[in-house]
Amino acid sequence: MAPLFCYSVKTSAALCAALLVRAAEATDGATRRPAELAQQPMFGTHCLPGPFQLDAYPTCVTAADEGDRPWAPWTSRPYCADNTSYCVFTNSHFRGPNRGVSIIDVRPSGSDNHAASALTSIAEFLSSLAASPGSRADEPPSPFEVRDIPRKGKGLVATRKIPRGHSFMVDYAAIVADAQLPRLVRRAQGLQLLKEAVERLPGADEVLGLARSSSDPDNVPVVEDVIRTNSFTVEIAGKDYMALFPRIAVSGLATCS
Repeated sequence: MAPLFCYSVKTSAALCAALLVRAAEATDGATRRPAELAQQPMFGTHCLPGPFQLDAYPTCVTAADEGDRPWAPWTSRPYCADNTSYCVFTNSHFRGPNRGVSIIDVRPSGSDNHAASALTSIAEFLSSLAASPGSRADEPPSPFEVRDIPRKGKGLVATRKIPRGHSFMVDYAAIVADAQLPRLVRRAQGLQLLKEAVERLPGADEVLGLARSSSDPDNVPVVEDVIRTNSFTVEIAGKDYMALFPRIAVSGLATCS
């Protein structure tokens, strides 16, 4: 996989790397960091009244019942796990009606400026996109299409000749999660955060339909297996995150014709 690259919006290079990836050539050996979660019981959950407020948490409603609310740039009430600092922040309009992005990160506090800077950078990035409509129209048609590949699941098949070294794919992260999440939360807590992050996306089915790698898929939750199999490590504001790029994940099974 080629290095991460950003070319359009007004934002920092580190943030571009987290939300945008361009593959100049399809190569093997991309580094992935598995989302391994410690096995422990789950706590209850609560919601923030806004993306950065830390008091007066009302009880969460489910993602299916939550409509658009004025917690800009988030399009639904941020979801937080009890007895942990982690929350889910989602913008369901990012990159069109069937994509969206969910970020799992610690909620900012006065003593954690590092975490606040990363989340604030993402919020500023999403706000800049909202102020610049129509940028997607400049993207060239894709020289490939997704097809079912016998015995491999879904993959990309070239629809025209792609010259060597030519950039042919641009994708945006659908899930961005703090790389320390598996180490700092109980397994069931982490699963609930991941589940909520995916279910809030308009493209949830696309994410859940990605490849799985568990040798025991009947006993491993789909969302955990998908994130573990398809996530990459990216850096935002000096902090490592796991990021899932749906089209890049599919391209791991790419077939040329």
